[in-house]
Amino acid sequence: MKFIRAHFGNNERTVVKAYYADDEGNQIPYVISAEDGNPQWKKVLEHITIDELHDATHEYIKQSQEDYKSEVMVIAKERGMLLEFDEKNSDSYKKLLDIIFTKDENETLAKENLFSFKLALFEFDAIKNSNDRETKAKIRKAVNTVDALESAIQIIKQN
Repeated sequence: MKFIRAHFGNNERTVVKAYYADDEGNQIPYVISAEDGNPQWKKVLEHITIDELHDATHEYIKQSQEDYKSEVMVIAKERGMLLEFDEKNSDSYKKLLDIIFTKDENETLAKENLFSFKLALFEFDAIKNSNDRETKAKIRKAVNTVDALESAIQIIKQN
């Protein structure tokens, strides 16, 4: 068997997931206890140093997060939960207007959407960097998306 790669499998760094290839090239994962005296652990250390193992773990986690984000985006697009804006996609603009101007009958969902809308407004640079504390407070206190948007537009027009 040929060593391919390895990374730690838990936060405590006591478990390693090592991948080997058999004679046909199939990857075979092994879960190994990373403790002195374990012959499998000793064998892994013949192929990779502890520092390399930490680096590989960091890269594995980073790649896993990117893969997760990509998968979430695919699911969101499939379920119509993601709006894509371009000249050809007028449905997205209609959906945005629907979100802003239509009163949601589900009060819990309406509050969640309003909260998310306000967060998005405060992430917008012109609003985030504005010194107009009074109008920013109006956004925070807004009871619906129209009022929040109206205050946001007021800040944008000042700039």
